[in-house]
Amino acid sequence: MQFRFKNCIGKGLCLQLTYLFFLKMADERLKPPYNQKSQIPSGFDWKSLVNEERYDPLFQTLFYWVR
Repeated sequence: MQFRFKNCIGKGLCLQLTYLFFLKMADERLKPPYNQKSQIPSGFDWKSLVNEERYDPLFQTLFYWVR
């Protein structure tokens, strides 16, 4: 079964949500009980995104809900 983007909000929004969830899940793997090393380069990880202030308003709204 193939996922169809027309059933979603939009391609851009789906990609941004996927990116946010991926980064958040990777950040959770750094904490106990997993304590794994990060596979994401510094500057592109969740902590860097939290400190970033220049992302677009839509991304900022999505980020608010995932945080």
